Amino acid sequence: MKKPSDDAIPIILKYEGIENLNLTPEEAFVLSRVSGTSDLAEIGQILSLDTARVWEMLKRPIETGFIGIEEKKKSSTLVLPLQKQKELRKRYEALLKQNHYEVLGVSSIALATTIKEKYFELVKEFHPDRYYGRDLGEFSSLLEAVFERVSRAFEELIDPERRRAYDQFLQDQIEPSKDSSQTKIEKFLSKLPLSLRDKVGTAKRYHEMGKKEELAGNRLAAASFYQLAFTYEPTNKEYEKSHNRTRSHIEQKKAQELFGKAMEAYYRGDRGEAINLLERVLVLNPGKKECYHELAMIYREQPGTLEKARDMGMKALDFFPNDAKVHTTLGLIHKDLGNVKLAMKELQVALKLDQKEERARKALDELEGRAKGGTRRRN
Repeated sequence: MKKPSDDAIPIILKYEGIENLNLTPEEAFVLSRVSGTSDLAEIGQILSLDTARVWEMLKRPIETGFIGIEEKKKSSTLVLPLQKQKELRKRYEALLKQNHYEVLGVSSIALATTIKEKYFELVKEFHPDRYYGRDLGEFSSLLEAVFERVSRAFEELIDPERRRAYDQFLQDQIEPSKDSSQTKIEKFLSKLPLSLRDKVGTAKRYHEMGKKEELAGNRLAAASFYQLAFTYEPTNKEYEKSHNRTRSHIEQKKAQELFGKAMEAYYRGDRGEAINLLERVLVLNPGKKECYHELAMIYREQPGTLEKARDMGMKALDFFPNDAKVHTTLGLIHKDLGNVKLAMKELQVALKLDQKEERARKALDELEGRAKGGTRRRN
């Protein structure tokens, strides 16, 4: 099969049965970057591979019909179509009121294969990587929220034990205990349509579980239940207040998970993904100080981002004023930018803090050697 031009765009045609190809780790890695918008050259840039290698890793999925190739390059300027904007808003608003089955668009008796098929359809439509590197403005957060909600529903329903527990939970909301006395609220709820009663009851149950966890000192668990309560009944001011008061715990937890994924992406050579994840970490938790130094180092390795690297290095220095490695990184960035005096100052501070900081010593020796050579030439 002849390799197409570098601006050809690979497109996922189907997911079902792809596991039978027994893809190698590298093939699976390249396949994970196929978004339907990135061409071979862009995928290669993201993965630090040449396009010939990208093509080689995609040949088997293409030959077996799982991936198609679009020769004509799409415009790199993304303006999210108006219809797509409306669909995304509508989907996001609907998610706030739906249970897991409704989120995936399947019945409560759907087979696991049906749930998986529907999930892959939604992933193809709402995965943030589909618009990798594009500025979506306000729709970026909506897209991420929809994708995370879909993923949470899938994870809950695809696991047999978790699904049974969730089904029981839903059933408990429909069939109140015979031993409990009905309050005015319960009598009111009993008169509501079943679908609305289910959502209101579910929200109430989650909120009560959140209060129990908070009293027990389990802040993250409490925040998770409060979030679910608010998701099911977003107009309830008490649920909104509880959610807003504790949401930072969820954001910090999510930030920590994303930070770990970012480091994994960096170590496997996926600099673009590492930057994307670290920037998302800082949105969730601006106080995640480790991110600034990591971003400074990664930006320094990327073409055209030295100014960003410098800014991140200076922010890292605010958090770690006595860290030799941070001073070294900032010194190297100044060196790359041609700011010799600033570079030498930071490198000298690094060595003063830690004489074993070899990166600083090597760079400083190089700069001092240049300075001496320039002096000799002038004389």
